[in-house]
Amino acid sequence: MSASLKELIEEVKEYLRNEGFTVYSGALDCDAQSLWEKPTDWKGFLAIAKSQGISLIILEEETLTPADVEFDPLGNVEELLEERFGQIRALNLAWGKEGIAYRLRLEAQWWRNIQAQQNQAFLHVLEKQPEMTEKAIDSYVSDIVQWASDESMRKVTQAQVKLYLARKEPPPPYEVLREVWRRVNQELRARGNG
Repeated sequence: MSASLKELIEEVKEYLRNEGFTVYSGALDCDAQSLWEKPTDWKGFLAIAKSQGISLIILEEETLTPADVEFDPLGNVEELLEERFGQIRALNLAWGKEGIAYRLRLEAQWWRNIQAQQNQAFLHVLEKQPEMTEKAIDSYVSDIVQWASDESMRKVTQAQVKLYLARKEPPPPYEVLREVWRRVNQELRARGNG
């Protein structure tokens, strides 16, 4: 994204007004979710909403708080972000249809850089303490398997695991996501769900 997130948010809001969407500030929480994989194509995301007869778009601006940098094994992230507390780190757009939440997430470049730095630190800590990796993965797998079983799901997709792990601060690196996805589906097959 070439424009700053603040400029982009204003562009999105103007586009929503011009296209006749009603904007609701808040969050949409559904068990079934679909994450738009092309965040730079937000107009395409909204065009699909319009083609589905959607007129209400949920808009959520996430601001940076000290709680967002709880995991700081190198001890420098909070210091780097101190001047950014209160700034918008991400914009979430969502719409719902037939019990499914369709989501798009736009993040500030500075926030993506910090997350990349945190992921590197996370990997560094995990290399030094592999038992932490296993405990984290076991916890994620247990939670996701329980959710999938409650929903009578026979398997989960990587996108569903990614959405679950995106709620973690910081989200774990892709290597952890992939291992969680593999183990969840293995456990669901062993339980006879798949």
